[in-house]
Amino acid sequence: MAPSPRKQGGRKSSRNTENISKTVDDPSFQSPAPQWVFILPDSTLRCDLNNDTSPSLLQIKHPKSGQAELCLFSHDRKMVYEIKRFGEENRSWFIGDTVQEDGSMYMCTSMDPLFLLLPYIHKSNKFSPLEQVLVDEQFSDVSQLLHCFNEDSLAQVADFKDVSDLQVLRYNTERAMSWLRMKVTRLVDALKVTEVHVSGGSQVTTFVRSKKDSSATEGDYLRYAWGILSDYLPEEISGQLKVELGIQEPSKNVSKSPAKEESLSKKRKLDGPVVPTEDYSGPGAGGAKNGAPLTKAAKLSAAHRALEKVDKKGMKSITSFFTKKRS
Repeated sequence: MAPSPRKQGGRKSSRNTENISKTVDDPSFQSPAPQWVFILPDSTLRCDLNNDTSPSLLQIKHPKSGQAELCLFSHDRKMVYEIKRFGEENRSWFIGDTVQEDGSMYMCTSMDPLFLLLPYIHKSNKFSPLEQVLVDEQFSDVSQLLHCFNEDSLAQVADFKDVSDLQVLRYNTERAMSWLRMKVTRLVDALKVTEVHVSGGSQVTTFVRSKKDSSATEGDYLRYAWGILSDYLPEEISGQLKVELGIQEPSKNVSKSPAKEESLSKKRKLDGPVVPTEDYSGPGAGGAKNGAPLTKAAKLSAAHRALEKVDKKGMKSITSFFTKKRS
């Protein structure tokens, strides 16, 4: 007799369990290779089949911290993409038939390679070829930045001179400050368009601020934009840019907006002392305190006035419930 479908299903489940156990116990079993999830522009995936070049992940020194920073270089090494990792605890990815323990997400955004050049060219005080400027024993991949620049881009932060048919360059503070000021101006315009909250104090991201209630000044936008750019600048250059922009430290006694003044006024009214409607400190409810008459009659609320009109005949006093019963 053929087995019933229920028994057949049970046998198949048992057989699958045995196969899984054998696979896990098999010493030759290898876990799937780790995979990561990236969000990046399509242009970063282009390859040059003729020259056999493809995008590469390289470690470059971060211009501010000096630590290793993972960057994505395009196949022709002319574009650089910054990689930012976003991750939270207790997250994983289901990719195909595998589970990837690392549930992080990596995002690639293009960046100006001049920011990566600044720490090297700023350190050199003399005219030198770019090949000698971009030398770092700890981060040898920095030489790949040679393909990212042309004379026009380098002229934004450096002076040029020809020496024996060799072009050399040197850091120019005025040109660098002018270039950074242009970056700040563009960033300020973007902050205004996107209506990013830049004034002092914390704020929930879902809070919608009306234009009338906006207390952000031009100085607030400049300080915010300078703070963003400072994350990609050496400390000395960041300080020079702050002076160039005329950024002042925010005053501790910040003037409050009309909306905040109105809110504080309402809060002061609500936080005022609550006057009791009756005096329970005397010998009787509603009596005087220590035999002295009350100097000021308390205002009765609408609920108390309605309670005064209730016929109390036949009602027991609340104190009667707490007296000792006679045996």
